[in-house]
Amino acid sequence: MEVNGGDEYYIASDNTGTPLAVFSSNGQMVKQLQYTAYGEIYHDSNPDFQLVLGFHGGLYDPLTKLVHFTQRDYDVLAGRWTSPDHTLWARISKEPAPFNLYMFKNNNPLSDMIDVKNYVTDVKSWLVMFGFQLSNIIPGFPRHPLYFVDPPYELLASQDCDNAQLFTGVQHSVERHNKAFMALEGRQLNKQWRVKRDKPGYWFGTSTPVVGKGMMLAIREGHVLASVTSAAGEGSRKIAQVLTGAIYLEGMHYTIDRRDWHFFVKLGLPDGDLLALGISGGHRTLESDLNVTVSGRSRRGVTVEIHTSALVFSVRYGLGAELLEKERARVLEQAQQRAVARAWAMEQQQVQEGRDVSRAWSESEKQQLLAVGKVPGYEGYYVLPIEQYPELADSRANIQFLKQNEMGKR
Repeated sequence: MEVNGGDEYYIASDNTGTPLAVFSSNGQMVKQLQYTAYGEIYHDSNPDFQLVLGFHGGLYDPLTKLVHFTQRDYDVLAGRWTSPDHTLWARISKEPAPFNLYMFKNNNPLSDMIDVKNYVTDVKSWLVMFGFQLSNIIPGFPRHPLYFVDPPYELLASQDCDNAQLFTGVQHSVERHNKAFMALEGRQLNKQWRVKRDKPGYWFGTSTPVVGKGMMLAIREGHVLASVTSAAGEGSRKIAQVLTGAIYLEGMHYTIDRRDWHFFVKLGLPDGDLLALGISGGHRTLESDLNVTVSGRSRRGVTVEIHTSALVFSVRYGLGAELLEKERARVLEQAQQRAVARAWAMEQQQVQEGRDVSRAWSESEKQQLLAVGKVPGYEGYYVLPIEQYPELADSRANIQFLKQNEMGKR
């Protein structure tokens, strides 16, 4: 490194490019730096000597404590990027795995990626580099997986111009004549569609349908739109008829007994849908993995529940404008009961195992909690209001135990 005055300095860095010491031209140490695991400087022997190079070889700003790399800024205090990495989507779509858009170096800031992959450090990877695949030579030999490190952003950015597709004048002329020729028969060539169709990619699909075979659902302006294909069975067609036109209770889907429950409201009488389902009460199986249950029948309405292996759709029928609010209140009340019951169960388990609990229980209260599963005089109340966070209505983490005289102190 050379400064404006013409003096030269030598920077000693570790394997990740992080500067650890600065030496003058005569070998004298001018500055020594020590970092935490995620790059925060906790020892600087010479703060007056400004060094622009920082953690992992980036440009360090001592005022904001940000390290600037080519594409983004890194916050050494948070240990995260300041902006998301949207390039992850292409890799995650091909190889699904846990991810974090702000994660720095896969949460391994002490090592370089090339060291983690251990490329050409064993015999198998050396043989592969020279073109020898033992799995192709020896029958039954396990195939050796290779994990290549992605090229740096600087290299990819410099190659953008090289990857641009070039078209000569002859190619443009041929393309124009082809379009003119196809236009004679009323057909047009869509080159982008053809390239997209022929481009290899990865397609995902579940082995079994989530709702019903050949049935598609969509929510538009709060209402359900259901349609079926020719591959749909009789049960899927009946379910589509039931869900069509129902009002979806937004933000009120919960996991109950390892199933994702969604709640709907349908204004009107249920007679037509029940006739199509061939059920007036109780339980019926439409297909191998599609069950229907009718419950809560009264003069005000009835509830139809559609059960699959992973989902449950609860449709409440009734008349009157207040049906939507009543169903919402009923769902929230049941969610609160589940949340309080789960919170008491967790509190009892924590006391049994001697772990930290939500509040300081006395010894007598602990004995009551272990004996009956709750402490008399205490009730479960929400920490965050469910009017703003309905998705937390059945979360035990959103429950706190208070006495009646403590309500005003929350």
